[in-house]
Amino acid sequence: IFVPEGEGPFPSLIWLSGLTCTEENFTAKAGAYRAASAHKMIIVAPDTSPRGEGVADDSAYDLGQGAGFYINSTEAPWAPHFQMESYITRDLLAAVDANFPTDPARRGVSGHSMGGHGALTLALKYPDLFKSVSAFAPIVSPTTCDWGRKAFTAYLGADESLWTAHDACCLIAAGAGKSFDDILVDQGLGDNFLENQLRPERLEAAAAEAGVKVTVRRQPGYDHSYFFMASFIDDHVAFHAARLSAALADRRGPGLIAELDHGIAPCAGVPHANREAVAGQPAQIARRWGIADLHALGPRPTDLFDDLDPGKVKALDHGGGKIAAIGGGRRNV
Repeated sequence: IFVPEGEGPFPSLIWLSGLTCTEENFTAKAGAYRAASAHKMIIVAPDTSPRGEGVADDSAYDLGQGAGFYINSTEAPWAPHFQMESYITRDLLAAVDANFPTDPARRGVSGHSMGGHGALTLALKYPDLFKSVSAFAPIVSPTTCDWGRKAFTAYLGADESLWTAHDACCLIAAGAGKSFDDILVDQGLGDNFLENQLRPERLEAAAAEAGVKVTVRRQPGYDHSYFFMASFIDDHVAFHAARLSAALADRRGPGLIAELDHGIAPCAGVPHANREAVAGQPAQIARRWGIADLHALGPRPTDLFDDLDPGKVKALDHGGGKIAAIGGGRRNV
């Protein structure tokens, strides 16, 4: 877990890694923490499967330990431990939220390959948990590729009707994904697995049919390695930061303005240097509403209310549109 400096709560990004990986692959190779620090974002990078003595395994690289596929297994010998969907969406998030300064309402998910499959499917299935989603070289249609069919047969059994709940293309075709303004996917054109396992055109087709916005960026010369992710990870962190900031603005609601009415109205005409000493302390009010760094909103909240007298502050529209405009750092009073 990477935690930026400063006072939270912070938005968070869950990173899901691919086949054979542990949490160390992303941590050591992706180079994501500079961007995470700049955007004041926590990054959580769990392992790809259960491990240890007594945990089922297979000699192949694409099944067993290191290949959990982010689903809950129902078949022996995997079912006792291979419950990765519940682990990520319930146990991991609960543990992180209880012990680190996260804002549960500002959480995104991303991943690579098998982890890209996990990021897409978990975001599509749990839009209440994840407000943004992206992926690198994801397995977008595991029900139609060898990696997915092998894993799903082992973990879920031979009934293929049970597999569609874990296939991003099938989930979008069934109506999922409408809550996301965009889903970002980067795919290297030099990837050896592009044609047989990944097939991003299937995701594009399903999204176009369902009216879901998906942006697939095809990157010439890049393969399936972490050099690919390290080259574009800053874009993905920024993608999530922008959407999680919007989620913050959208959720503040009338309560924030009601509190700011009392906290900022007395600040009219008071120099910036003295404003936090004024009754109500706007900076503390903002932090209570999940704003860790006032500068992250662009113009400071006090700037938004420059030259306002208490009467104008009271005249603010308390509707959600005005709240979002203020959260985005724009004058809209």
